Amino acid sequence: MNIFEATIFATILGTAMNLIIIPQFIILSICFYIAKFFMPFISTTMLNDFVAIGVLLTFVLGLSIAQIKQISAVNLLPSLLLILHSSYLFSLFIG
Repeated sequence: MNIFEATIFATILGTAMNLIIIPQFIILSICFYIAKFFMPFISTTMLNDFVAIGVLLTFVLGLSIAQIKQISAVNLLPSLLLILHSSYLFSLFIG
């Protein structure tokens, strides 16, 4: 997230955005180093499907922030865990 987007989120969501900086840095650093072990097992199709789910989550958050449609993005988080498995199984059976 760049500084412009962070400023927009901070003005809309309040001071709670400032409180999550340290835990977010630690968690994302751990995820970065763990990802090095999983990358040999992830194909480009699986990675593209994972990115597509991330784009969908960002879109849903944008709809909620703009108050166009209130959809809880938390309900969509399990899709991040399921997409890699389903993408792998789909590639086995379909091609």
